[in-house]
Amino acid sequence: MLLMVVDHVRVYSGIPAWGADPAIFFTRWITNFCAPGFAFFAGTSAYLYGQKVNSSGALSRFLFVRGLILIILELTVIHFFWSFNPNITAFILAGVIWMLGWSMIILGMLTRLRTSIILIIGIAMIAFQQIFQHVPLLLPQSARESFGKIWAFFLLYRL
Repeated sequence: MLLMVVDHVRVYSGIPAWGADPAIFFTRWITNFCAPGFAFFAGTSAYLYGQKVNSSGALSRFLFVRGLILIILELTVIHFFWSFNPNITAFILAGVIWMLGWSMIILGMLTRLRTSIILIIGIAMIAFQQIFQHVPLLLPQSARESFGKIWAFFLLYRL
């Protein structure tokens, strides 16, 4: 988290993420491991909590509510402190908290499936991740534009 603080201070101070300064480069490089680490630890803690409560229904509700809280925080509090603009309609980019919130909601739905099915879904997501951007092309032209905007919303985490 300290690395992320350094990176966010760099953003606010106007120092670009590129350049000849090795300290800036390596600070930015190492922070790229933070978001996947947060996702890994969120999944690990969900597993450990599921072992504790020993109920897929309780785990599913917990993940759904926690994910919803994270999404609301991203759209309100975090948006305000990134932009200092209370206008939520001016929101243009969601970040790691947004991703974690949606991931928890999806994970809450997946907890009711067998482990082997979840493993197959996970492997398919990793193997076919670049194909997801082409899903709107499979639709008829009449539905492509409206669905494409919705798809880009989830694929790119942009509003």
